[in-house]
Amino acid sequence: MAAEGPNSLHIVSWNVASWAKALSLIRRNYKTLIAWMDRHKIDILCLQEVKTADNVIQTNPASLCAEEPNLDTFWAPSQQSSKKRGFNGVATFARKGLTLSACRTPLEVCNEEGRCILTRHKHFVIFNVYTPNDGPWSRALMKKMRFLEALRSAMQRERKAGKAVILAGDLNIHRRAKDCYWASRMLDVPSFLLKTLGSDDSKEIKEAQNFLKNGGWEAVKEALNNREFRKCTVRASSQNRDIEKWRIIIRDKEKKEYFLGKPHESESCAKGAYDDYSVSGRKVEAEDGSGDTRVARPPNQIRVGQLADCIKAVHKKTWPVKLLMELADKHTVPRSSPCCTQWFEELLKDDEMADTFAEKWPEEKDRFTCWDQYKNSRYSNIGARIDYIVIDRSLMVSVKKGCQKMYGAERIPSQAQTSGKILTDQCSTNSSSLNACTAFGRWKMAPFEGGGLPDGTKSDYDTQFYMPHTGMIYTPPQYSDHIAVSLLMEFKDSAIVQRSQFDKETKKTQPHKRQLRISSFFTSRSKSGSDEVKGNNFDQALSKATQKRKGKRKQGLFAYFSKKNSTKSQKTK
Repeated sequence: MAAEGPNSLHIVSWNVASWAKALSLIRRNYKTLIAWMDRHKIDILCLQEVKTADNVIQTNPASLCAEEPNLDTFWAPSQQSSKKRGFNGVATFARKGLTLSACRTPLEVCNEEGRCILTRHKHFVIFNVYTPNDGPWSRALMKKMRFLEALRSAMQRERKAGKAVILAGDLNIHRRAKDCYWASRMLDVPSFLLKTLGSDDSKEIKEAQNFLKNGGWEAVKEALNNREFRKCTVRASSQNRDIEKWRIIIRDKEKKEYFLGKPHESESCAKGAYDDYSVSGRKVEAEDGSGDTRVARPPNQIRVGQLADCIKAVHKKTWPVKLLMELADKHTVPRSSPCCTQWFEELLKDDEMADTFAEKWPEEKDRFTCWDQYKNSRYSNIGARIDYIVIDRSLMVSVKKGCQKMYGAERIPSQAQTSGKILTDQCSTNSSSLNACTAFGRWKMAPFEGGGLPDGTKSDYDTQFYMPHTGMIYTPPQYSDHIAVSLLMEFKDSAIVQRSQFDKETKKTQPHKRQLRISSFFTSRSKSGSDEVKGNNFDQALSKATQKRKGKRKQGLFAYFSKKNSTKSQKTK
């Protein structure tokens, strides 16, 4: 095994946002996947959003490292229609000898979407998942809850069969308020106004509460309920010309108008942005006509940053950042829909599971796993923690922290970690998190005029390597908009299992080992990575595999019939 110690296991979960793209960069930097895994000392690698299909894995396994000599790989790509087949997909890579079996259909719903794969090991089972997002205006919330409920039931079944459970993956949930950037956290205004503030609350917080109580909040609500979306002329200073943009207009009870937020490219963009300001609440109904509903957002909740915008627009008051950050740290609730956070808390309390990062690093702040690449958000650490490794509490005795400080907390990084500008010499948790996600200033944002993310040097890419630990692995932004999360465990005995061959259910997760159709005998599989699929476009991947088959088919047919005619001639003689 790769982790430190003969009975140690290092489990890593990572949303790669296209395995072909991430793998091409790993190979460019470190030649082989195994070399990269060895550097991280990874034993089991759980991947989400691999964005591939069975036929690509089957016909060109080398492009995805499906047939690595030292690994067993298990796949659950999307089985949906051709238009959706390149989306989603999960895969689990394990060192040989660590896996008993696997199943790509462990749930009662969404199995065809490639969102969950189950692998069974000696001491536990792993559910590797990619949970559906709520979608615009929470339209997919009902589907998301069906998935989460089916996932919980499946985990309970494994538990009843005597197996401890590990849940790893992108859950698309902010479990705690602190799991997203402070300005994006939700303030439940009625609850805040009813709170009795204590001695640990600043004078400014108490003044803000009184201001909102004494008509300040009602005036904001009045203005927000009288909104309009209008095309306006704005000055583009960078281009030195006037351009047309859409603005959100709100009105107070005297019908006075205020601009809210930034200009937008289209009316639909402006309406989408207004959703962040809406305080009327939102419910989502089931599409099956059952009448079942879920609360996507309770009424009178608003993000801290949006509240500040409204106070400035309606009351002409600018609340200082220090006040807003204190409000966010002490008085906010999780941004995710209440039903999602309730599901998560029931896992922890009723099913006796543990959020390993929160358990081992309770004091860490602003440690996020995902950032909006299009807005260059990683470089100011405006992100969210939506990737988790959650385990049965019975396994916590085997969990090791692995390091005394998380990456980024060093006052003076070693030469191996940085040669760029150190963002701060203070060891505060906020600056530590910013240091970590930018590799102490090494990673640079994409220029707004285009061209993509700037590449890094070999030593820049090497900053991702840290000692095996339970926490986060700050993979380079070029690889994915997510970083990896990790779990270090140590058992009393070895995790190696004795197994002769995989069962039929497991073989379904290994399309690269399936016997090819007769048409495939006219082609040959690639035996090297030279023809690997690059980029994150599934259509390109599928087209490449198809063109390869077509390109060799004529030659294959000629060889086949030539051999057949030669055999006939010999028989005639």
